[in-house]
Order: sequence, then structure tokens, then C-alpha cells
Amino acid sequence: MMLDASERFAGHFDLTAPEAEALTHIAGELAELLPSFVHKRERGLWHTFPITLSLLRDEACAVVEDYSDACAPLTSATAENLRFADFLVARTRDMADRLLHGQIIVEIARFERVRCRVFCTERPLRPGADEDCCDLCQINRGSPLWLDRSAAVERFGWDIRAVRSPHSLPGLRPDPACLLFFQRVADGEVEVMRITDEWAGAIELIACKPGEMSTAKIERLIGSTAPVDAALGKLLRRGVIKAARQ
Repeated sequence: MMLDASERFAGHFDLTAPEAEALTHIAGELAELLPSFVHKRERGLWHTFPITLSLLRDEACAVVEDYSDACAPLTSATAENLRFADFLVARTRDMADRLLHGQIIVEIARFERVRCRVFCTERPLRPGADEDCCDLCQINRGSPLWLDRSAAVERFGWDIRAVRSPHSLPGLRPDPACLLFFQRVADGEVEVMRITDEWAGAIELIACKPGEMSTAKIERLIGSTAPVDAALGKLLRRGVIKAARQ
């Protein structure tokens, strides 16, 4: 309004001539800068969710623009990405029936949302006393176990870890998969492993009752026909699970 009808705007707010001139100048600068702000914001979303947006093809720009119009920017990039992740999953679900391979694209959106959440999880600079890491030889079957705060297990209808472009979709066959997401200890990057339903059950027990579960208790609760020590030992070495020294 200040640029299109400056006199009417100034009169409505009883602005003096210097005030009106200053506001007109500011409005002009904002009008020039606003597109660059919007472009920077949308570029960040494309960078964080590249696979889903590439699979949406021509629809992707409209989805990102709709989000920009509907949601005011947040000061935290992490909060912005997490909010857009929910928006993207909801939008792909709404569009699934009219998209080629729509259900798979929904799964990809879910996959990137979990990966984003795991990557954004803050980890302690050093382990706390109750989650002090130790070697396998220092624990026994009764050692209390904790799950790393970044770790998450999700179930998908396809093993979608290798999907990178629309060319990957035609050959994809239904393949129910449990995927474990976690931050690598060395560099903080997100790693995704396919795990068995049994492993997933064990991890979820540890997550629900941190410090209360042990390999012996887990075997009893999930009715395992084989020891889970080897599976949990592998996750312990990767930093996904932590155990208290006995």
C-alpha cells in the first residue's frame, strides 16, 4: 500500500511528510529484498528434501510455494525443516492417488522426514554417567541398556534406501522393511540400516524402558528362539545402544 497508494496510506495513519518519505524508502527496499529471502528459504527446503521433491516433478514447485505462502518463516532452520517435513508428508498423501507411484512417494517423504528428525537430534558432547559406553567384554546379559537419543525405527512398505530419482521407481517391488536411523558417532551423519522385525522389537523395548531392559529380559519378552546378544552387540559397537558397566 505504501508503494501503490502512498498518499492515501500516509493520510490514513496521519504521517508527516518526512515519515511518509522514510516509510516509502523502506517499503521499496523490502520489495527488492523479499524475493531473495523467499528464494533462500525455499532453496533450504529443496536441499533438505531433495529426493521427495525430485519425485514430485512438476508438482514440487507448487508444493514448496504453497508452504511458503501458508507458513510464516521460523527463526530456527531446524524447526523450519521439521515443520516442512510434516507438511510434505501430508501433501504427498493427499496427492498420492493422482501421482504415478504415489504411495511410494509418500514412503519417500516419510523416509526423509525421519532422516531429518534424526539428523536434527542434539546429542551430548560426552556420554552421561547412565549411558557410558563400554566394550562388549565389560557387559553381561543382565547389563541395563539405553538407546541413543538420535535413533529411530520406522516400518515401510518398500526398502527405499536406494531410491534417488524417478528412474528408480518402476522396478521397485513391495518389500516390507524395518529401517533403523541413527547418527554415526564419528561424524554425526545419518546412517540407515535394514533390520529384522525381531531387532526392531528389541530396540523399541529399550526405547520404551531405558535402563530397565537387558539382553536376557528382551529375549524373554519377545520370545526369541536365538540369543539377541550378537544383534545388540553390533548395535552397541555402532553407538546405537549403550550399556552400563557391571
